[in-house]
Amino acid sequence: MADLMGFDANQVEPAKDFSPLPSGDYVAAIVDSSMATTQAGTGQYLKLEIQILEGQYQGRKLWENLNLQNPSAQAVEIARGTFSAICRSVNVLTPGDSVELHNLPMR
Repeated sequence: MADLMGFDANQVEPAKDFSPLPSGDYVAAIVDSSMATTQAGTGQYLKLEIQILEGQYQGRKLWENLNLQNPSAQAVEIARGTFSAICRSVNVLTPGDSVELHNLPMR
């Protein structure tokens, strides 16, 4: 359980927009990352939190999970391709730790 410290929704304006971002190009950066074990316990995935840095949607966040270790070869192939695109976009081609990818603008 989490202590919500007396939160009262009557005192806070609700968020207005939870819709997906429209298709397009955005400047964004990874702001947090961690490895997690899959629910089945048979693999691991890299959890990325990405924040839009510019434009109308500045401040919005996206999340990406990359199945880097998984019994499904197809899941790993897809994740590795996405991870390669991210690494190339921030010009960190051989990261030793995901923190090396943090706060680097990418499109």
